[in-house]
Amino acid sequence: MLIQTTNGALDEIVLPIYNEWHTYCFIAENGVVHFYFDGGYVVSFNPQISPSSKITFFAACVTSHATVYSVDYISYTPFSSEPVALLDISDGVLSDVNSFTLTARVGADVRDEGEEVSYYANGVRIGSSAKKGVAYSYDWEDIPQGTYIIHAEYGKYKSAPVTVTFGEQEQSEIKVREAEYEVSTQTKLTSSYALSFTKSGGSATLSACDGLYLLDLKWVGGELLYVGADGEGKTVGGQDYCILVDSGFCTVYSDGNFAASFLMPVSKEYMLPESEGISDLTVGEYGKMY
Repeated sequence: MLIQTTNGALDEIVLPIYNEWHTYCFIAENGVVHFYFDGGYVVSFNPQISPSSKITFFAACVTSHATVYSVDYISYTPFSSEPVALLDISDGVLSDVNSFTLTARVGADVRDEGEEVSYYANGVRIGSSAKKGVAYSYDWEDIPQGTYIIHAEYGKYKSAPVTVTFGEQEQSEIKVREAEYEVSTQTKLTSSYALSFTKSGGSATLSACDGLYLLDLKWVGGELLYVGADGEGKTVGGQDYCILVDSGFCTVYSDGNFAASFLMPVSKEYMLPESEGISDLTVGEYGKMY
């Protein structure tokens, strides 16, 4: 690789480019450019002043086949105003990675307050680096798979932390089981139940309570009278009934048609269905009580 400097000279730098993708990072500070290749520091130089504000460099796999790359600002990140900042790493997952070069930048106004940058993962010091160019780099090798909160320290200053998972992210095993629930039967009432029965001619009564809400029905003169939370109500009577109760709300169907719905009054007296003047009374499941 050749880099053109201020005096126009071409400085040759040998890099393992081959026929592969690489990351080139140029950090400009106070008229000096610091060059990093794939995260590692290479060299610092005074760039040639160009009207187009471009850096031109030459790279070749072999000396007889050179390719010229003219690089604009593909990406641009201003220096952090923080005294210490981690570079080229952010929150996320790095799969199939067991080594990584950590790099930190120390602000010019605090560089006299320390000699090296120390790196920490989950509060444990993993290594340190003296200054190389404008940045401080440390090669973290043999990283166990897991999630790490990483930060850098220089003297009394600390960088903002980043959270990185190295290796495949573990998938938590979620165990699913069918919820247990109770249903109403002939010998037990829950807060949800269904009643079906036939009413013959004449007067009749039906009462039940699940320990929270009272069902109180009467048939008088061909009408169904019911007691609701806000008082009594009535509707036209019938012969075949289905009554659905769910957590204090009652819906009445008569001869296959909707007849009434109402909020039930509160009662703490548990009572299985008691009736007079009706037949074929059955108690069954309606909804599920978890």
